[in-house]
Formats: sequence, structure tokens, C-alpha cells
Amino acid sequence: MIKKAEEYASADKIKRELIEIVNQGESIVHDTETKMEEFKSQLPAEEVSKSAKQGSLVGFSNPIYLQCEKLKKEIADLRTLLANKETADLEEVRKATSSLQQASLKLFEMAYKKMSAERESSAGAGSTESAGSTDSSSSGDASGEKKKEDKN
Repeated sequence: MIKKAEEYASADKIKRELIEIVNQGESIVHDTETKMEEFKSQLPAEEVSKSAKQGSLVGFSNPIYLQCEKLKKEIADLRTLLANKETADLEEVRKATSSLQQASLKLFEMAYKKMSAERESSAGAGSTESAGSTDSSSSGDASGEKKKEDKN
């Protein structure tokens, strides 16, 4: 019995690794799709995709659009591999999972930078307007303080 266990040990190890990498791949697909839904306001709209497919180059000049399309392809490729997980090659699944993870990180880094830039530009515009109103209100406060000092 020990002899049989030793014979199957390497096959069991490979099977266990495949199960782990398949689980990791499914998790990354789920997380990526969830994040794509969460950041959809920062990602290209479907209209951009449609116009690009119809021959317009509008979408192709946008790096976020290109990365988003790459990510969708990576998800489809990994899903195909995961659908055939019983016959899938361990290294092929590992490579596809890693590739999807890297593409996902790159896309969401780009989306986060875009979101941060938009926040900074809107905050900069808001602070410029509020700075002008603060100056006028502070001058009113200064005259109020002078009046209080005169009374004392």
C-alpha cells in the first residue's frame, strides 16, 4: 500500500497544484469582473467599443480602452482553459492566470490614476473659487475684530 501511495504521489501533487491554480484563476476572473463593474465610470463606455469596431479610430487611441480590450480577451482565454480544467495543462493555466492578473493590475492602475487626476482637477477648480470667497469674508472678520478692540 505504501508502494502504491509513492507511485501516485507525484500525480496527486500535480493534480493538487492544478486544482489550486484553477481556483486562483476563477477567483481572479471574479475579482476582475467585479472591479470592472465598480470602475465602469473610469473605463471606456460601450459606445467607444462599438465605434471602434465600426472603423472609427476614436477608441484605439485611448490606452485605457486598449488595456480594457486586452483584459476582456484575457478573461475569455482563461475561462476557456478553466472550462476544460480536467484536461488543462498546469503551466498553461498558470501562465494565463498570471497574465490576467498583470493585465488587471495595469488597467485598474490606469483607471485609478484617471480618477485621481479628475478629483485633483475638480478640487483645484473648487479651491480656486472658495479662495476668492474666503478672502472677502476674512476681510469682513478683520473689520469686525477691529470694532471689538475699539469697544474695549
